[in-house]
Amino acid sequence: MTKDDVIAQVGVAAFQAAAERAWAIAAQTARGLGDENGDEAEAQTAFDVISAAVEVVMTAAEVADAKIRLLFELYRETPSFTFLDQLFVHHWNDLPASARAVFWDEVRKLLASSDDRLAGPAQYALWCDFFEDLNEVDEAWEALTGTEAEPAVIERILPDSGPVPFSLKRTLYERLLPDRRWHALIYRSVLHSVFDYCGCNACCSGRARKSGHRGPPRPIGSARSKRNGTSRFLT
Repeated sequence: MTKDDVIAQVGVAAFQAAAERAWAIAAQTARGLGDENGDEAEAQTAFDVISAAVEVVMTAAEVADAKIRLLFELYRETPSFTFLDQLFVHHWNDLPASARAVFWDEVRKLLASSDDRLAGPAQYALWCDFFEDLNEVDEAWEALTGTEAEPAVIERILPDSGPVPFSLKRTLYERLLPDRRWHALIYRSVLHSVFDYCGCNACCSGRARKSGHRGPPRPIGSARSKRNGTSRFLT
């Protein structure tokens, strides 16, 4: 199966319309902003088209690694949060380790891109899907922040790392602290931990408290509820 095969199945004109919309709003998706003032029917149609494309790919008679590569080919045509979110919600648990490795390699490439339109939807998917899921956050954090991680990747994910438990972030903080250029981003990471769902995990650490990291836990599900209410506008 090729990218063109998938587009043909969901409709060339419909996919092109979804692509135009995605490129127009993708850069601001990293901040959780979409096209809230846009046409709701258009947003829903784009969501449906991209969701259908994900299902065509993930139910195809291809090996899992190839499916993930194809999904990212489509994402680069239509940089939408919906591609990554639908994969996470409906198919992530079924992916073998090799396909997950392909996924993280592709995500790192997106985050390292200088094009905010490619990186933005991936940043948002990390924040509200992978980083908030206590069953998946360890794998995600390790895949993105290892010692070989590109600085551009770290720069993009630190502000979105509020939900990541402090026990995971601490290693990265300690690695970056000697270089003062990272201090502002580390501060934003710690600050966002106060407000983000699951960020209260950081409060277990005395070091975090000394950094001013304190505050009540965010109500369970609050971030996801917000995401679900606006996801179609982020398509």
